[in-house]
Amino acid sequence: MKEVTTLKNVQHPPFSAAWWEYFLDKTQSLTKTSVLKDCLSRQETSFMRGELMGIIRQLAMMRTTEFGYRVFLDGKSLRNSEMEGFYDLPPKEKESL
Repeated sequence: MKEVTTLKNVQHPPFSAAWWEYFLDKTQSLTKTSVLKDCLSRQETSFMRGELMGIIRQLAMMRTTEFGYRVFLDGKSLRNSEMEGFYDLPPKEKESL
């Protein structure tokens, strides 16, 4: 099992240049599993969730599996032809995961 680093009490504004330097150092340039504890406010988390749903909505409207958009059913990634149902029913505004 991989060692997990918990990043907390970061003294830099979230996503600032100094924050990213700290983050990349502690995660060994994204090669070490890490947990960021209490790093974002509820408002920031809510905003990011909304943006993520917008991205999923856009990808569904584009009817594409490009850009890493995949859906798994019973542990298997659906093929493009099997994605039609997901493309036809993209997430609605203000809908959550």
